Amino acid sequence: MQRHPALLVFVLMMAARPADGVVADEGFRAGVIGGTAPGRRLTYNTLEGFRSSFRAGVRTVEGDFRLTRDGVLVATHDDPMRGDCGRVSRRTLAELRRCRMDGYRVAALDDVLEIAFDEIYLDLKDTHQQGNPTWNPATAQAAVTAAIDAIEAHGRAADVVVMIYDASAELTDAMRAAAIRGGFKGYPRTSAAADAMTDTAAAAGLELVCINVRWITPAVLVRARTLGVWHLGWDVNPPGVLRWRARAAAGMRGLITQYYRIVVEKVAPAYQPDPQGTLPATAAPLPP
Repeated sequence: MQRHPALLVFVLMMAARPADGVVADEGFRAGVIGGTAPGRRLTYNTLEGFRSSFRAGVRTVEGDFRLTRDGVLVATHDDPMRGDCGRVSRRTLAELRRCRMDGYRVAALDDVLEIAFDEIYLDLKDTHQQGNPTWNPATAQAAVTAAIDAIEAHGRAADVVVMIYDASAELTDAMRAAAIRGGFKGYPRTSAAADAMTDTAAAAGLELVCINVRWITPAVLVRARTLGVWHLGWDVNPPGVLRWRARAAAGMRGLITQYYRIVVEKVAPAYQPDPQGTLPATAAPLPP
């Protein structure tokens, strides 16, 4: 997720997996990005933010997570953390417990999973290779393994989605074996690249693609629906209500933005669910 200094809030669909092998289309669902407490932007990706969001009635959150030196996932967008915390990759969890991010405490993934949110979306930054000096295959694998272990320990497999930037077999096979819900995160620059991400997600059995709303065209959404993949858009620009409504009407099932009320009041009502009410729970592999 791109970091933004203002409060970012998103609307997401709840994708349950019933026993008959389909993903129920339950429409848009409101939540906050980075667990940011309403009206308190500096709580972005902090323990106080996640807890305050829940107390304020939020039931769906997203957070950015990276590994500590001792292999624990904590909430932070970048390796250089805010405040006096230093680099997450060079600190242990015990050390991070004593520092503050803009005056607020660091949130470990275990802390977030203990909060009774209905859904949690994990953006695993250690799986993003481009522009990430700390990336390597072993770290990416370790991040996914740490997420799986934490989710299983808390019994949250049904309501946590792990979003990765690398849909390699090493990562997706581990998630599939553990029955973990997965999403594909990325930054395409064209609609053709968005289609390619959709194809990759479908072939890997990931349920969603998270990209800039600019590239989620009606044609991209139609293709995604045939492949059993849904799209979560994001936009940090001033409200583009007409574009957002058009995407929702075409079937975009979620939107990350800083304009929460506008999305809830003007965009979500435009959403048109699948006429069948469902999507395949696991997309079939694409032909070569």
